[in-house]
Amino acid sequence: FMYVKGHGVPEELCRDMLAAAERFFDSHQSLKDAVDARKSPLFRGYNSLEEGAHSCTPERQNRVGG
Repeated sequence: FMYVKGHGVPEELCRDMLAAAERFFDSHQSLKDAVDARKSPLFRGYNSLEEGAHSCTPERQNRVGG
């Protein structure tokens, strides 16, 4: 968690982003599963509490070209 002040992003845009995040997390599980982080080679995407957290760093043996 962090708090950024004086970033210049309009308050309306911040509210819209938070509303979009709330809609996403309230959506059907199939939508969240479609963007599951485990489907991304860089582990970017949705990560459920049930499946546990990840380090955001792919293991060496799973990296493309690594």
